[in-house]
Amino acid sequence: ILNPKVVIFVEGPSDTLFYKRVIELKYPYLLSNLDLHIKFIETGGFEAIHLYALMNILLSSNVKALYYILVDGDGKNSETRKIEILDKIKKRIQKYEFILDKKKLEDLPKNIRSLSRYAIESYFLEYDLIKYLEPSLLKEEVDYFLAYYHKLSAGLKKVRNGHFHSAKPKLLFENPNNECQLRL
Repeated sequence: ILNPKVVIFVEGPSDTLFYKRVIELKYPYLLSNLDLHIKFIETGGFEAIHLYALMNILLSSNVKALYYILVDGDGKNSETRKIEILDKIKKRIQKYEFILDKKKLEDLPKNIRSLSRYAIESYFLEYDLIKYLEPSLLKEEVDYFLAYYHKLSAGLKKVRNGHFHSAKPKLLFENPNNECQLRL
């Protein structure tokens, strides 16, 4: 499972679907053998992502793939998010130092990427980008979607005193049963 060129740890299934869709549009030639090139590993969220990276990459001498940890900004400074993950790994790593690949540990800070926006979807909340990703959408549909999102996020900011926690753009793509329905 960990024999691709690059392993990317993401928080959840909607992240995987989103990144795969972007790859499909930008690099369609990779799709037929995507798992040989890039393997996405869903970790169940920010709180668990460090454990997946630790167990699957840092403590394995067999894994030679490049790896990255991609997390949402969740309304926080991207450097703060990166430090949070580094601290969690360092706390756990002390008991494993005897088997740890030192080079992988040195590479760790540069392999953690935290988005500067709330989530990856936040970067695509512009008509031209949405239209590029899904040419069949009408301008009225995109305008409605963007207006609804901005209304939702503004209301949540007021209700939560500026805390942007629940205004995730991906919530607009999911049904109430939390099944991902990305239309991109």
